[in-house]
Amino acid sequence: MKAVERMLKNDNALACVAQALKVSPDDVPVRVESLLAEVKKLKKNTAESTVKQDKASVEAMIGNAQTFGNTKVIFQVLDGVNANDARGLIDTLRQKLDSVAVFFIVMQPEDKIMLLAALSRDLVADERSAVDWVNDVAAVLGGKGGGRPDMAQAGGKDHTKTEGLLATAREWIQNIL
Repeated sequence: MKAVERMLKNDNALACVAQALKVSPDDVPVRVESLLAEVKKLKKNTAESTVKQDKASVEAMIGNAQTFGNTKVIFQVLDGVNANDARGLIDTLRQKLDSVAVFFIVMQPEDKIMLLAALSRDLVADERSAVDWVNDVAAVLGGKGGGRPDMAQAGGKDHTKTEGLLATAREWIQNIL
């Protein structure tokens, strides 16, 4: 009896899936394969589009950079960008510019803020540290960060202090350059 019940349950599930896909039950496997291929194609197109947008963003950031001596300094508030993508943008900027200091304020879900500071190798060689930079700025939020001399991060939750963060980041980098 259990086998019959299981078969009826499976037939009912297949009928529900067929109805949702607007195909006959016999065509469900073909339609699922087609949808999976479409999802794969859309993911690929999205990834390619993101790469193009990132390249445009990097060029815009470079164009808006401030210059202190030989160093380009980039301050940017990023919204809707995850930590890995923000670090990827920093890596791209450091590859494109010989001497660069980057400070990102990354707005995250649930009213969280991530701070990312990065310095090019020449600045680190002069004993400057992204850890010091991010910690001084994170203090505005009552936070603390960590990392390496060339890249560090910190976090906090008070979105109202964003302007204070940029001002503190600018002041810190101006003082060391």
